[in-house]
Amino acid sequence: MRLTISIVNWNTKELLKNCLESIFQNYSGNDYEVIVVDNNSNDGSIEMLEKCFPRVKKIKNEYNAGFGKANNQAMAVCEGEYILILNPDIVIKKGSLEKMLDFLEKNESAGAAGAKLLNPDGTVQMKGFYRKFPSLMQILLFKSVLYKIFRHFEGISSRYFEYQDINNLHEVDQIPGACILVKREVYKKIGGFDEEYFIWYEDVDWCYRMKKAGWKLYYLPEAEITHYGGQSFLNIDTGEKIVLFYTSLLKYFKKNLPQKDYFLARSIIISNFMIVNILQILLYPFAINKRKVWKANIFARWRFIKNVY
Repeated sequence: MRLTISIVNWNTKELLKNCLESIFQNYSGNDYEVIVVDNNSNDGSIEMLEKCFPRVKKIKNEYNAGFGKANNQAMAVCEGEYILILNPDIVIKKGSLEKMLDFLEKNESAGAAGAKLLNPDGTVQMKGFYRKFPSLMQILLFKSVLYKIFRHFEGISSRYFEYQDINNLHEVDQIPGACILVKREVYKKIGGFDEEYFIWYEDVDWCYRMKKAGWKLYYLPEAEITHYGGQSFLNIDTGEKIVLFYTSLLKYFKKNLPQKDYFLARSIIISNFMIVNILQILLYPFAINKRKVWKANIFARWRFIKNVY
């Protein structure tokens, strides 16, 4: 079998339906399978799959296993020579998967490829997705109060944070987990996602391990897909997102970077959280329309600080 498409779903029934329809309508290949791992959805996703897509293989979890673990479940039973990790909020455009597959077949040193992500209105969604590997400088400049200043300097951003070239084929550090095509031999060599990450940074860690094993990763601008972005996260409140995101970020630092970088990154994040919390507490009486969100975020930051200590 040439291709396995793995999709993890959690309460995104309509987006999942649109995603699957785009695959069956716009991918010309015949030798492929689609595996949907459902993380205990309660929105009728399973019933929709059984009714509309009987060809799709289903793995039903009785709890939310997270992104990495659920994809690992699919990869453990997949048959494809190539594995496409795909979010349910993706719509495949005609010819895109063929271009990605052809590229990997023709480039022996390439281990994975990613597509150009488009917003629903057709504009490019490049910024924020094709990033450099996390570093201490990145934390200092873009994950602290200094972000408000340095985000406007493209030269600094392109050096330490994210790639700016959206029109040309080029090698990248990491490919967003929303759509990443991987050779099966890569999976066999380095394994799947690290299940210690519940959500966020498991794709970054996976790409880091690919690069460490000697594979090259590429951005393919001619392969275009529409990405609705972050729809599963709508079911998670902002405070919980803060805790999950920065917990995973520090897990990445602790696992892959020198110990001193981990402790410095932790200190920068904690200091930033304390500054933001103090400012929001002082301004709280005047932020009438933001009080509910601010209160949740303040408690979430304190909870994060308590957890990492």
